[in-house]
Amino acid sequence: KWTKKTGEIALVYDNFYIDKLYTAAKNKILFYQQQKFDQPPKIMVQKEKSTALLFQSSPNQAQYHWASTALIKFENEDGKKMQSLLYYPAGYEPGKKYPMIVNIYEKQTQNLYRYCVPELENEAGFNPAVFTNQGYFVLCPDILSEKQNEGPSALYFTISAVKEIIKRELIFPDKIGLIGHSFGGYESVFILTQTNIFTAAVAGAAITNISSYYYTVDWDTGRPTMNYFINGQLKMIDPPSQKPEVYTRNSPIEYVQNVTTPLLSYAGKEDNHVDWHQTLECHMALRRLGRNNTMLLYPNEGHTITNPVNQRDLTQKISQWFGYYLKNEKPEQWMEKN
Repeated sequence: KWTKKTGEIALVYDNFYIDKLYTAAKNKILFYQQQKFDQPPKIMVQKEKSTALLFQSSPNQAQYHWASTALIKFENEDGKKMQSLLYYPAGYEPGKKYPMIVNIYEKQTQNLYRYCVPELENEAGFNPAVFTNQGYFVLCPDILSEKQNEGPSALYFTISAVKEIIKRELIFPDKIGLIGHSFGGYESVFILTQTNIFTAAVAGAAITNISSYYYTVDWDTGRPTMNYFINGQLKMIDPPSQKPEVYTRNSPIEYVQNVTTPLLSYAGKEDNHVDWHQTLECHMALRRLGRNNTMLLYPNEGHTITNPVNQRDLTQKISQWFGYYLKNEKPEQWMEKN
């Protein structure tokens, strides 16, 4: 709290994710929620500088192996300071190596202490608690974007983070997966066109041809997509007709011939934000080149998957995809019909 007389005073501060603060008895009693990735949310009460547990959710979790998180700070080969969020596998054994899945979407280290329920109903098919319970490390690097250089920026920060984890001898260097959705899907596909360090990948609702995407409309808002370029994540002010080299440098479709990594792509056929034809365009280009790419299209779904049946289907298929390529599991029948 803050007053002019006392200045700023911390009510509660600890190595947890803390939110939902409420007061009672004329602000003399404080209620709040706190959690960690390996500690389910609980409600705490603070009175006269004494803190006590009021309610603990999922008390039986202590009986099971659970993953932990770490904030990884490092300098890359260029001496640039970086950081990433790293989830350890449940039941981690020091000295043993594991496969790893890399999830990308701008900055993610703010999720260091957030609890995650290991469930199959996920809007983008990604759930770190599911993957860590399946025996994976999960890496979420912070990506600092550069105007008109979004694709190369994502490549630079992601590869630097992956190399750091390889250097620490925690993972199998030939068993690394990549996953991203929406802008993270765009980043994932672009990265696949520039490196073969990943054994398998998943991209959801990805922009794959930014030149054609520029001239579409976001039907959720009714606004031209070019507004998203100017004020949003892609940060490109001039149109493709005036700066074609910028769009060529950042567009995955321009380098699709370089992709050798097996890719599972998916989209909702009612996606009004990123037209599902962006996913189709990349899929058809990879098919023409004879590359390994399976595409999933979900009817009556938008930019994220909201039907619980489809959420479970997507999460399970992503787990099966990575299980086959990263853990040598038997391929499912749907994978043989791509």
